[in-house]
Amino acid sequence: MTAAGVKEVHHFLQRLSAEELWSRLDRETHSKGKCISG
Repeated sequence: MTAAGVKEVHHFLQRLSAEELWSRLDRETHSKGKCISG
């Protein structure tokens, strides 16, 4: 694999983990918000 390929994969993984983190945070805040309002 070339250096550019490695860099691309690294960026892809970073984006993936970031999206996973945000979706998890989003879900948590939503459930917490429901608890507070409910």
